Amino acid sequence: MTILSRCQRFDFRRIAVDEIIKTLSAIAKAEQITIDGESLMIIAKRADGSLRDSESIFDQVRAFCGNEIHASDLLKAFNVVDLDMFFRVTEFLKTKNAAAAITLVDEVMKNGYDLREFTGGLAEHFRNLLVVHATGSTQLVEGSGQTKQRYESEGKTFPEPIFCGISNKPTNLNNRSDGRRSRVTALKRRCFRWCPWKDRKTWESLSSGLKI
Repeated sequence: MTILSRCQRFDFRRIAVDEIIKTLSAIAKAEQITIDGESLMIIAKRADGSLRDSESIFDQVRAFCGNEIHASDLLKAFNVVDLDMFFRVTEFLKTKNAAAAITLVDEVMKNGYDLREFTGGLAEHFRNLLVVHATGSTQLVEGSGQTKQRYESEGKTFPEPIFCGISNKPTNLNNRSDGRRSRVTALKRRCFRWCPWKDRKTWESLSSGLKI
């Protein structure tokens, strides 16, 4: 305690995604590397606010892809879950297709994706939809112009009852101390429970009792 009382503590803010992208773009231009905006966005988000980490990831990507970097190659290199998969989940929820949603979880596992990354990405996806639905704007959504357009189109028309009790559920799975198989089963059960409910009152009354 004596040592701590004589130390100064500095809490540095995380660097914004746009700032990281701007820096990486300048590096790519200087190194004569061709890289698309979606790839820069993926690298910046994976760096989680650290410019040094983003530059390290950028070096790894260049070693794997060469001087022409495309988002499709980047997804394969780092086994990143494609955004299309998250939009497929919400489409299944909208159409109340529980069977397809559960099958998608199996697809995630067969493709070798990390379940924690998938559930974290799914939670962020729900959060983006909620933000667009509530504010009518994509200003708070981190993504490329094309990605923001997709969220703008989907968020404004996404059924409001589905938002109730759902946005924080995926990340709760990452707090489970049991094994991977149990987390997969829990995610399938949640997909099944998310799909059928048709009205807000019914969903709120039932979701309050879900303790998976």
